[in-house]
Amino acid sequence: MTGFGIALGDERTPHELVNQIEGFALAIAADDFKLVLKDAPELDLLAGRFARCLGIQVSHTALANGRFDIRTRLARWLLMVDDRTSKSGFDLTHEYLSIMLGARRPSVTEAIHVLEGERLIRSTRSHLEIRDRPKLLQFAGESYGTPEAEYRRLMSLPIVAKPLARLAAVG
Repeated sequence: MTGFGIALGDERTPHELVNQIEGFALAIAADDFKLVLKDAPELDLLAGRFARCLGIQVSHTALANGRFDIRTRLARWLLMVDDRTSKSGFDLTHEYLSIMLGARRPSVTEAIHVLEGERLIRSTRSHLEIRDRPKLLQFAGESYGTPEAEYRRLMSLPIVAKPLARLAAVG
């Protein structure tokens, strides 16, 4: 989900949105989304939880970028993509991965070779495939898992929209 800023009262996004891997996306006009949120407090609650999850994901990405080497960050990123798709592989160039990981392309190529050498992934021209997810999880270590666990926790909480409490006027 993107555009959750609308759910938080924003009118637009400063970002250009791009699918990173082959797939599809659904869109809804901002005004229509606002109406749906107004009429469906449960959806509004879920949108807020998703916004929380995204904040956790972004902060953990900043942590990973500062704390972990490129090989570990690549393992983490591949696991995150694998979480979000049902395909067995991803069509991605080294150049594109370098942008996603904030690293030089030669560093990404070297990291891919390391993960291939460990038999964690298979790489062909512009295509990567995870061969051993459990070992890739071990390789990623602490760089992966916290945001994913928080997503599972937050999205599995009961969906009970509570009416807003009215503030009593103090006289």
